[in-house]
Amino acid sequence: MFALILFSGSTVAFHDQLLTALQYGAIPVILSLRPALPFLGFIDWRRVVYRVPVQRLPELHFILRSFAPADILEMRRQGRFVLENYLIDKKAVVEALTAALRERIGVPGELTAAVKPNPLFGNQFTAPHLVPAKAPEEEYLGPREAPHKSPPYTHNYTSQQMYSYYWWNHFGHVAGRSLEFITNEPPFPSQFEYGEGPEWGFRPIAPPASGLTFSTALGGNRPREQTILVVILTYQRDAILAAALERLNNMPYLNKVCFEFSNNFNMFEIS
Repeated sequence: MFALILFSGSTVAFHDQLLTALQYGAIPVILSLRPALPFLGFIDWRRVVYRVPVQRLPELHFILRSFAPADILEMRRQGRFVLENYLIDKKAVVEALTAALRERIGVPGELTAAVKPNPLFGNQFTAPHLVPAKAPEEEYLGPREAPHKSPPYTHNYTSQQMYSYYWWNHFGHVAGRSLEFITNEPPFPSQFEYGEGPEWGFRPIAPPASGLTFSTALGGNRPREQTILVVILTYQRDAILAAALERLNNMPYLNKVCFEFSNNFNMFEIS
C-alpha cells in the first residue's frame, strides 16, 4: 500500500525507486523534500505521492494510519494514471517531454483527428416495419437550415495555459495536442446572447430573433449549433429500438444517435 523512498543524493536511483513503487500500485512516501519529481510543472504530484521531511520519521506511522481509505484509493488510482500516460515506457516519456516542451515555448501540438462513426443504415434509413411516424406537435423544431459547421480548433493557444492542468492530470493522452473541440469549455453568461452575443455567433431565442425554432429546447448561453445527439440505452429490445429510430427518422438537425447494446458502446449516424 505504501512504499518508503529514501533520497540518498542520486536522482537516477530515486527515480528508479519511484517508478518501481508506481508499477506495484503503491503510494510513494518520500522521506525528503529535496528531489525533483518528473514533469513537476505539469503533473500534480501532490495527488500521487506523500512527502515528509526525514526529521518527522518517528511520526510517520501515525500519519499513514490516519489516511482515509478513499484518499488511499484515489492516490493509487492517480499514480496508475501518471504511470500509464507519462512513465510506462520510452515512447510515453518522449511524448510527455515533447508535450512539455511545446507548452514551454508556446507551440500548439499536432492535430487530433476526430473518430468518424460508421453509418448503420448507409445514406438512408428505412424503418423495419415501414410504419410512417409523425413527430408530435410539441417536438417540431422548424424547417431545416443550410448546413453550418461549428468552428474547430478555437483553443490552440489558450489551452496551453487555461486547461493545461486539467488535461495533464485528468486526460493524459491529450496533453500537448490540439483538440478540435473541448468538453470543459466554460459557458457564457445566460444574458450574453442579448448583448455582444450576436457578434460571436449567438442567436437569441426570444422572438422575433432567428433562433426562435430552438426556444423550446435549447438554452441561450451556447454559440450557434445545428447538431443534436441522441443517446439510447437498450438491451435485447429490438422492437423498442426500431420504434425509437422510426421517430428519429428525418428529424431536423439530428447528427448522431448513440446507443448502448450488449455491453458495448457504439456510435452510428442516421441521415
